[in-house]
Amino acid sequence: MKTVISFIAFFAITGAALAQPTPVPFQGAREVLREGKKETVEQMRDARKDVRQEVRDVQKNVRENIRDVHKDVREEVRDVKRDLNEARKEGVQNLREEIKNTREDAKKAFEAKREEMKQVFEAKREEMKKAFEVKREEFKFKMETVREEAKKKIENAREKLKEKVRELRDTRREEVVNRVDENLGKLNTRWTDHFLDVLDQVGEVLVRIKARTDDVASRGINVADVRTAITVADTAIQNAQAAVKAQSGKTYPITWTASTTPAVVKDAVQAARDALRKDLEATRTVVQGARDAVHTAAVALAKARGAENPLVVIPTSTPTSTATTSTP
Repeated sequence: MKTVISFIAFFAITGAALAQPTPVPFQGAREVLREGKKETVEQMRDARKDVRQEVRDVQKNVRENIRDVHKDVREEVRDVKRDLNEARKEGVQNLREEIKNTREDAKKAFEAKREEMKQVFEAKREEMKKAFEVKREEFKFKMETVREEAKKKIENAREKLKEKVRELRDTRREEVVNRVDENLGKLNTRWTDHFLDVLDQVGEVLVRIKARTDDVASRGINVADVRTAITVADTAIQNAQAAVKAQSGKTYPITWTASTTPAVVKDAVQAARDALRKDLEATRTVVQGARDAVHTAAVALAKARGAENPLVVIPTSTPTSTATTSTP
């Protein structure tokens, strides 16, 4: 930039010198040179001013261009971000729809499978229930047969008892002894009926346990321990039924061989009572064993399913109340 200004000054001076057609005195030449120099300085100042203005204009244009470029870039970046956000939102929405549809399909398939398994489970349970009812009716029929035979024995023994009790020649004692004899038979019937009801209930519980065990096994869960417990419970119920059947056929006649005296009759009555109580306790123990075996099977099933408590309630083997007998 300085070189350009120097050339301009040189040409200005030279031009001013050449513009003098005639020689001038030395003093006049000095004035001419001074004026030329001043004019050259003015021209150089104006040239510098113009150059600065041009530089400022160029810088301004450059800044404006840079600002416009930045603005355009920002706009493009915003557009790109907006497009990316929209694409991401659309992708997320599509993914959510796909997940939702997949869940709905899985839910429908699961519901259909569960309904199918439920129907199979119900069919198996009904089949087991019918088989159990058939066995129960057969057992009740056998029980009635045994009781009829026991009833005949009791009637025969009662006639003999009445004849021997007359030897007491005491009407009140006769009535008491006959009533005790009758009550012993009723008490045995009542307890055996109760034991039979308990076995019916635990048998129904075992049927449900078997059906649920099949359902659990169909889902791939190991039920080996449950099936072992079920087998033990089946055996225990069969043993208990045999014990109840045997107990229902027993009779407890009041008999004595010595002379008929109040003390002898009292001992005979007590012996019959003790015999009944002992047999009922033994039978109750067997029935309780069947109940406990079914409870063990229920607990095993609960453990196989991952539960803490069994899903079935096992009935008690003790009746709500007991009959009483009078003492002669």
